[in-house]
Amino acid sequence: MRSRFFIQNLELFKRKYISISHSKGLSAVACSDEFRVGIDIELMDRLISKNLSKKILKNNSDLNLSPIQVWTIMESSYKCHSNEKEHFTEYSFKKENNFFIRKKEKVTVKSILTIINNTSLSLSFV
Repeated sequence: MRSRFFIQNLELFKRKYISISHSKGLSAVACSDEFRVGIDIELMDRLISKNLSKKILKNNSDLNLSPIQVWTIMESSYKCHSNEKEHFTEYSFKKENNFFIRKKEKVTVKSILTIINNTSLSLSFV
């Protein structure tokens, strides 16, 4: 109910693209009229199994990020542009300046990552 109130009062429903994420009492919203967007928010101390951590880092070990940080980038990237042929845990990113880039065919997804108060926040856009 609170989410609906928030979206209606800020008139976010009038935006062409919108993405919402939540984790343990935290919420994040991204909206744009120009870019497809995806957002993810996760607590840094969220537990991820060793098996899932290996899978997440398999194609992204050179990023020097924790599994939860890579997970956050994967999740926001998936939300703004998914490919049904590939599970998002198989995504591979390259760091370019301040962006994490995922290129697939003719689409380039750019993601940014920040850590605020033990929280990983990623915003992706196409």
